[in-house]
Amino acid sequence: QSEPLTEVVLNTNKVSDNLSAELLLKVVGAEVSGTPGTAEKGLSAIRKMLQEAGVDSTSYRITDGSGVSRYNIITANLLIELLKSMDADPRVSAEYRASLPIAGIDGTLRSRMHDTAAQSVLRAKTGTLSGVTTLSGYTVTADGEKLAFSMMMQHFVLPASKIRAVQDNIGEILNTFSRRPVAE
Repeated sequence: QSEPLTEVVLNTNKVSDNLSAELLLKVVGAEVSGTPGTAEKGLSAIRKMLQEAGVDSTSYRITDGSGVSRYNIITANLLIELLKSMDADPRVSAEYRASLPIAGIDGTLRSRMHDTAAQSVLRAKTGTLSGVTTLSGYTVTADGEKLAFSMMMQHFVLPASKIRAVQDNIGEILNTFSRRPVAE
């Protein structure tokens, strides 16, 4: 008996388990197109879902389930739209949000954003390749407004830790952000 899919997604996202992400892609392929599940069937199912959501197929390229291929192409804006769409779907929003690492608490964000406004509030998926670091997810502003965000930094030569520190600072700024006018 396998773990429930929600548990697999939670474990995959919390620790950024790339192998599990690749296997999930095959599970999606099997569910949509029948067994055996393959990466190509999974990618086809994802492309179809994105097409049905109105996403222009020329605006992205997905070549694997984990995001580690340098042939993947996606914009931060498209990721934000997908995050907003996931959040608006009552069938998946709570489980997906729960699967994301929590700043300063667990998963790949366990050691990030401690003692900041983002700790315990910001939930995001990390991504790291040589010269690339990303952070995409959800947070809540000082006014209680829910935000979806995506930061994608690439082509840097500094240590990735310095770039992640910038992302952490931006995360804190998002949490302390307010649309209310400042009293003069």
